[in-house]
Amino acid sequence: VDLTTADRAGYTRDEADRLASPLALLSPKGLYWAMSRASIRMGAWLSSGMKTGIATGFDSGSTLDYVYENEARGTGPLGRMIDRTFLDAIGWRGIRQRKLHL
Repeated sequence: VDLTTADRAGYTRDEADRLASPLALLSPKGLYWAMSRASIRMGAWLSSGMKTGIATGFDSGSTLDYVYENEARGTGPLGRMIDRTFLDAIGWRGIRQRKLHL
């Protein structure tokens, strides 16, 4: 099979174009992702970890330093609870486990 033009035409190009196009805001998926973004931004009002992630990127060194410390430092009891939920996410637990193995 000749795939030398797959980047310009074909099902993989169609799929890439579909994934790159924005979702309609009122579609179920569009509403889901809009609510997810809004809840992360609202969580950052009280959670230090989420605030750092929004400010510097969730894959930045400063966010990873915060995750490695594994100490919830949110504002007030609700902020610390949000921060603990953020830090206990399965992805961050895996990152901390990876660090132990390195």
